Amino acid sequence: MVPFRGTFDHTLDAKNRLTVPARYRATLAEGVVIAMPVDLKPCVGIWRPEDYEHYTQRALAELPPLSPRLTELERFFYGSSQDAELDAAGRISVSTPGWRRRSSSSASATAWSCGTEAVGMTIDRRC
Repeated sequence: MVPFRGTFDHTLDAKNRLTVPARYRATLAEGVVIAMPVDLKPCVGIWRPEDYEHYTQRALAELPPLSPRLTELERFFYGSSQDAELDAAGRISVSTPGWRRRSSSSASATAWSCGTEAVGMTIDRRC
């Protein structure tokens, strides 16, 4: 597995697709989860499905089962994410209008800013 490190500038194309850097395509080939960050900054994260599941379970694990906060976070994590696939050219479609608004205000200044845990990537300079 390639650790997600560094920043890579990209733009959304005319069909609202974001090109994944070549070095990460094999790691993300089995699918991704597009998710809003918990801090609600204007960006979206790109995660491997198993890493997003681990991240959400870790965040929920210490909350009491009947806690209103648990219910709120479960709704956020599962309601604010969606599964996606890379196409043959290594692109992810950011085609849902809400995701386009979150991922780029102008569709011309999108960036990959990668985390150190190999769990996700964030697209947008404003994060």
